[in-house]
Amino acid sequence: MEKLMPYLAKFAFTVSMVMFVAGGGMALYAMFYG
Repeated sequence: MEKLMPYLAKFAFTVSMVMFVAGGGMALYAMFYG
């Protein structure tokens, strides 16, 4: 399990960043075109 920790952390970080960017993009789109 210990060997998977860096992989899981990287995966969680990537997912959170993608969600943050997607959410920010949607917010900007709604602000400008909503």
